[in-house]
Amino acid sequence: MKKNTILIVVLTILAAACSNKSTGNFQIYMKDAPQNFEQILVTMTYIYVHHTGGADIAVLRIPKVIDLIQLKGRQEFIVDQDLDAGKYTEIRLIINAGSVVAGGVTYTCEVPSTEIKIPVQFDILKDQTTKIILDFDAENSIEIHPIGGGQNKYILRPVINVDNISY
Repeated sequence: MKKNTILIVVLTILAAACSNKSTGNFQIYMKDAPQNFEQILVTMTYIYVHHTGGADIAVLRIPKVIDLIQLKGRQEFIVDQDLDAGKYTEIRLIINAGSVVAGGVTYTCEVPSTEIKIPVQFDILKDQTTKIILDFDAENSIEIHPIGGGQNKYILRPVINVDNISY
């Protein structure tokens, strides 16, 4: 009987410790105002955030394709996840594919570096929402290199800036 009582007390303490975890909500939106293309598709496979004193946390784990042209004048919802309260120092995106449509023709973009690190400090506050708006500067992210015969090579080097952080 004494062993059962001790077990119940230990389980109750563990349950209470787990339920008192301090978390807040984290959201990422993306926007852009690109020019010159009919469509710019970017495939993000992961988004991570770095918790100070901790590890990187994946907040996007399912590939998401975004048409940057569709972001003109609006924001696209990307992430909505609860995170442990505390300070965070970086957002890291993994972008593994891109394409552009110009003159009705689709061109695959070379992506030389798939990892984009965005150094940004933000807090996750207990029972509150932290909203970050990222501005994907497509116009400065797509490089066009003539390769002869009227052909071009398209290279995607993402330029992404933090537009706004709100609590």
